Amino acid sequence: MNTFLDGEGLLQIDQALAVHATMTSSGEWPRTWIPFTADNPEDAFAGLFLDSETGRVGRWGLMDVSAPGGETVAGYLARVSDGLAARG
Repeated sequence: MNTFLDGEGLLQIDQALAVHATMTSSGEWPRTWIPFTADNPEDAFAGLFLDSETGRVGRWGLMDVSAPGGETVAGYLARVSDGLAARG
């Protein structure tokens, strides 16, 4: 599993589409939220999503009501990049 993003792995496109379909069909999410990481990409239970309307990153979970956070996707990627650079 690829776990360089805050201990989570990137979702493959088919996995992201499956999570998106599950969460939007249940009415939990607006269609503009796009999941991109998961705690376990093979059997996703929680992760991060991008709100494509605002550019904000939020945390999702199958058992939680999700909401976008205050961090932009650019800020999130910069933070992850800085963390990787600090590890050497």
